[in-house]
Amino acid sequence: MKYGQSDIKEFIKTCERAIQEGDGPSLKSKLTRLNSAKVPGSLRLPLSNICRRIGLVKTGIRILSPRISMKKLGTELDTTDAELLEYAVQLQRIGANANSHQVLDMIDSNRSPKVYLHKALGYFHTWDHLKAIPLLKEYLKTEMTNYELLIARLNLALCFCILGDYDESAKLAQLCAEETLQTNKLRLHANCLELLTQIHILKGDLKSARNYHKGAIKILTSNQTFDGFYVRKWQAFFESIETSNLGPLDKFQKEAQSCSYWEAYRDAELFKLLVQFDDNRFHRLYIGSPYQGYRDRITRCLNGQRPNQDYYYSGNSKGQVIDLYACNWQEDDFFPMGKNTHQLIETLSRDLFRPHRIEELFSLLYPNEFYDLDTSPTRVYKAISRANSQIEEKQIPISIVQNNGFYSLSLDDGVCLKLHLQAPRVDGHEAYINKMKYSNQFDDLFSSSEMSRWLKIKSSMTRDILHYGVQHSKIEKIGSGPGTYYKLRVA
Repeated sequence: MKYGQSDIKEFIKTCERAIQEGDGPSLKSKLTRLNSAKVPGSLRLPLSNICRRIGLVKTGIRILSPRISMKKLGTELDTTDAELLEYAVQLQRIGANANSHQVLDMIDSNRSPKVYLHKALGYFHTWDHLKAIPLLKEYLKTEMTNYELLIARLNLALCFCILGDYDESAKLAQLCAEETLQTNKLRLHANCLELLTQIHILKGDLKSARNYHKGAIKILTSNQTFDGFYVRKWQAFFESIETSNLGPLDKFQKEAQSCSYWEAYRDAELFKLLVQFDDNRFHRLYIGSPYQGYRDRITRCLNGQRPNQDYYYSGNSKGQVIDLYACNWQEDDFFPMGKNTHQLIETLSRDLFRPHRIEELFSLLYPNEFYDLDTSPTRVYKAISRANSQIEEKQIPISIVQNNGFYSLSLDDGVCLKLHLQAPRVDGHEAYINKMKYSNQFDDLFSSSEMSRWLKIKSSMTRDILHYGVQHSKIEKIGSGPGTYYKLRVA
């Protein structure tokens, strides 16, 4: 391929035509072979945008990243708001949500009001729809096309539905449904009907829900579309509730897993509970979903149901129990507390329904660092490799598995993880303080020497942990000199 400015411009026009004609997938091989270093700066944005639209998000980031050097942002760099916005959207797509918010914060919303929309969508990923609502309302005050207006209203209606305001959600969704039908925006109309289906299911009006669902089916006849997938979700629910049989929802969950639609997989578990309540399934869903917004959704949908215990055993509860927070192991037999392997395994254990991509793992393991397409994945791969080596060497009954680019934990038959409702940090000194709290050995006053003996650590490390604990109000220091004692603070 030629890399002159006119050649690239012509290539961009060809790509746009192909996308409009529904032939976007044919561009993938050409774009992945593109030498991004030779693309002129002024053409990186439209080319990157094309990559995102056909699913080549990492290629799009690679093309645009020279214009978005995070080390130079804040200096006199000629990066445009449009470039920053595109980059932020692409970071969202790969799961680097914290970094995406950092970039969005750099954009003046007065000049680029779409910042409101994409900040709101970033909160959807963590089920924090309450924070998304004011952003969507601000976005709706700005000038936009009729289609953009409908998209924003529909997203706002979804927020109200997730938060349990079904009347407000239905009002907005119905308004969008009427307008999309009048303007022949049939695919978006089907999305409105799908949302109205969900709203009326949660309101307990199954007759109306079925009618909206039938309307969506008439439009979304293709089983291969993403929208059609969600129509099948509600079809599975109706079949399950009519027959009191969870088989249809089980089948849907298998499809969701195969397509990596993890939140649909999680939500199907909630709808199983609406069909047939099961205490173990409830606790698995509630404690195994680490998002407070989703836990609140569970409680609303199940008429105020809350867990009657603050832990859940994932795996064989009759086997060896591993508690990643109480650190109920000897370091000689297991991995070191508070170190990289402990943090990685704890991170992978938090969510029982959504495994993590490399990019998401980076954001979770290194929350204060910016994702770099060239160096960040290598750091995570090395962390996984080190963890697997330690697991194999110590014959730990846990393994880190990868499937289609998603990483999760796999447990041997004779072991289970004890998951806690409120999961504390396990990095560094926090791990040792957690071990003390969960052990019940430190309910009363204790000396530094007693702490050293029980934790089997050197006195120098004990001093460091105590200093950290006192500084961060985790431990209370009582007295001074040889008569100094300590007490764990109750959170």
